[in-house]
Amino acid sequence: MRDVALTHATLRVAEAGSGPLLLLMNGIGAGFQTWWPLARRLSQSRRLIMFDAPGAGGSPQLRRPERMPGLARLVVELCDALGEARVDVLGYSWGGVLAQQFAHDAPQRVRRLVLASTTPGLGGRPPSPWVLALVSTPLPYLSRTYLTAIAPAVYGGEWRRGGGTAPRELARWLEHSPNLIGHFQQLYAISWWTSLPWLHRVTAPTLVLSGTGDPLVPVQNAHLLARQIPRARLELIPGGGHFWTLEQPEASAALVEEFLSG
Repeated sequence: MRDVALTHATLRVAEAGSGPLLLLMNGIGAGFQTWWPLARRLSQSRRLIMFDAPGAGGSPQLRRPERMPGLARLVVELCDALGEARVDVLGYSWGGVLAQQFAHDAPQRVRRLVLASTTPGLGGRPPSPWVLALVSTPLPYLSRTYLTAIAPAVYGGEWRRGGGTAPRELARWLEHSPNLIGHFQQLYAISWWTSLPWLHRVTAPTLVLSGTGDPLVPVQNAHLLARQIPRARLELIPGGGHFWTLEQPEASAALVEEFLSG
């Protein structure tokens, strides 16, 4: 784990494993520690690079907020700083938005792309107004009680069923939650963003993963992404919620590894 200084940002970066490189991009507000359940499986066959987005985890907030293209340029600069010309990419939720932007803006840098529980932005299927209202405040990052209360309605999956790894992931998320300015910078980056005008120009072979029971990013978004990206494959998980990739690390790691090795 180390800090990598870029031109206009410093990113906290963690590396694990050995083998072909896979770059992981987090969900909104999440530190890279949320990847641990999945990283433990993937690092057996791959070298993983995980980083905290500006304002989340151990990365300081930006002096001036950036839109998604600006954040994608930070990823390019990070790859340059690490000496990596071409990478496989796994983007989850908000990180899946950043991964789309990176794959579009720097197609020569992306070998294969995995998009999990994510959206094309404007023009996609938004969550219900009720779910949107529950997550549109920083309260989930500030109050364990609030997050526990809203999690079944917002995230579905094991949260709704009341089992599995959900309580442990909750503790890990709150331990490394973002500062408020960092949270709003990430919301600013994604606001009014859409990939629909250019998804057909994404050249990397792409795996789109989604749970059919995701209240926050409805499964219709996965269908839309898979239709618009020319070399896309769609994998749906019956009943899976927004955190399926992290709640079922063995199954999701097997899907990701099979695709990346294909």
